Amino acid sequence: MKFKIFLSSNRQEFHNERRLIKEAIENDIILNRFFKIFSFEEEPASGKTPQNRYSEAVLESDTYIGLLGSQYGTILESGISPTETEYNLFDNDENTYFFLKEIYKREEKTNEFIKRIESKHSYQTFNNQEELIREIKRSLSDFLDRNMNNTKRNFDKKILKKSSIQDLDDETYEMFFNITKDESLKPLKDERTKEEILSLINAGEIIDGNFHFNNAGMICFGKDINGFDIEHEVKMVRFKSDTRMDILDKNECYENIFKLLNELRIFFRRNTREGIIVRGFDGIPISEYPFEVVREAIINAIAHRDYSIDTSPITFYIYEDRIEIISPGKLLFPVSIENLGTGNPAHRNKNIFYILSKTRYMEHVGTGIKRMKETMKEEGLKEPEFIEEGESFKVILWRREEENNIKNIAGQQFKNYDNLNLNKRQIKALKIMKKEDKKITMKDYEKMFKISRQSAYRDLKKLTENELIIKEKKGRSNIYKIGKNIYIN
Repeated sequence: MKFKIFLSSNRQEFHNERRLIKEAIENDIILNRFFKIFSFEEEPASGKTPQNRYSEAVLESDTYIGLLGSQYGTILESGISPTETEYNLFDNDENTYFFLKEIYKREEKTNEFIKRIESKHSYQTFNNQEELIREIKRSLSDFLDRNMNNTKRNFDKKILKKSSIQDLDDETYEMFFNITKDESLKPLKDERTKEEILSLINAGEIIDGNFHFNNAGMICFGKDINGFDIEHEVKMVRFKSDTRMDILDKNECYENIFKLLNELRIFFRRNTREGIIVRGFDGIPISEYPFEVVREAIINAIAHRDYSIDTSPITFYIYEDRIEIISPGKLLFPVSIENLGTGNPAHRNKNIFYILSKTRYMEHVGTGIKRMKETMKEEGLKEPEFIEEGESFKVILWRREEENNIKNIAGQQFKNYDNLNLNKRQIKALKIMKKEDKKITMKDYEKMFKISRQSAYRDLKKLTENELIIKEKKGRSNIYKIGKNIYIN
């Protein structure tokens, strides 16, 4: 869809300028993508009077450009000129732009019109056609910045009127309740309808008794997102070397966010190496990259991406020496590379963030970048690199350098669970908590292994005493998270 421009002026005085403005917009590779200018001179005959055709065009336009020179123009029955009549019809002061030609003498009516617009609008002056074209292009660029940003920020709130509850992926809905950290949501699963719960978490709305997804809900829970013309592909590729010469493995994923994260984990495990550092009698399992950092980077890419850019997917590229995650869309003002992760976050897709914030994939909104840096540092790896390239944002994660990082990790305090006589349940729980960055309660542990509360208590007590897990108080219950510097294959 293009924004419509209405060009208003005395046609005789600005005949050449009108033609040049139209040509300049049509020949500009950027402006031509977003604007269409109404040209009375090229409009086909329609049986309507010229003034009626102009009036209709004004009412249908998104922006008004007025050119004023010396001549006021023909006086209509209303007592004002066509240019002033058209100005009166256009009801959007913010999108009104006037350009005044620098001349020594103007008709009195023209001066009166200028005084009138001065009370509501600023205007630009020009001496020649080159200056006029330059100023108009600058104004249209400002228009795009303002209006496109509003459109982008409202993307995930847009209701998909053709959608219904039938477009819900039931498997994803169940998965959401398994990974939610919002304890108040869990009991609602059996008390409320799916439509009510999805509305509650900003995934859509019930309108006239019928549920409709919004874009955020479709991206998170949709069964067939391709049917709704939403650019959401994540392209995963494993290259043979440090360049894009030879492809070893690839996956073009069109799933919703939660299923995508599972596919990403599988692709990552399949295309990265894990090893063991031997130190004395201890074996320290390590991987090339901490998966929790990789997952954080891809979640940020999905949540922050500019979905109005429909020509590029999110890319997840594994090279021999690094991983690169590239997302369409620059950082949202006032966030910059310099203050990234240090100030208040700015969210382009607030509904997507809200849904993700209900899960354990997003522990604390706004702390993801900080946690990525801390985790890489804890594991002796280089900090992630963050780069803006054109209209995209790139994250680079550098692979573990064998010699330096082995020494770094081997020097850290290490708990080898082989020497602690842990049972199979405890070892399995540690692996799940580490690899999935998962927190559990005693009740979760009981259900996971179908054991009594007394057995669960003994298992968790031993893990806590050996600092393999850390106990936190949450309300009346305890919640357990994996300890620091615990390396589990």
